[in-house]
Amino acid sequence: MNNNSLKIALKDSTFEVLEKMFFLTAEFARINNLNEFFQLPGSKIAAAKINFSGSVRGSLFVFLPQTLALSITADFLGDDPENISKEKIIETVKEILNMIAGGAFSKYDNSKIFNLDIPEMVNYDGVEKDGSNSGKEILLGVKTIEESLALRMDLMAEK
Repeated sequence: MNNNSLKIALKDSTFEVLEKMFFLTAEFARINNLNEFFQLPGSKIAAAKINFSGSVRGSLFVFLPQTLALSITADFLGDDPENISKEKIIETVKEILNMIAGGAFSKYDNSKIFNLDIPEMVNYDGVEKDGSNSGKEILLGVKTIEESLALRMDLMAEK
């Protein structure tokens, strides 16, 4: 498994999804720790996870401030933020993750089949303390004009 190729595919997919689907200009930022990157209480962070399998296995997470999740959802749906329900925000965050994951694996190796589970919302605090990955992770910080978001890919050890 080539982590660098996977990270490049994840960056390319993230850039395309944010720019083409959500009209957000994205710049990538170096990130070592999610809590330092956000500097927000966990309750202010929306987090979603999607598990994947194929030539690589693991989980991909997206983390974004609740305020950014609301703004993105309102823009995506063409509605005023005050009209946006929590359910619409949840569906948009999960769809962002699903689109990024699908695009990343297609760019990483379009000759292989990757299985994506259904995205689910997770508790940010629990994810940050989880530590159940194999030690192989890809962290990607993304700065937009409004706020920042992050992606973390936890890779399972190869069999």
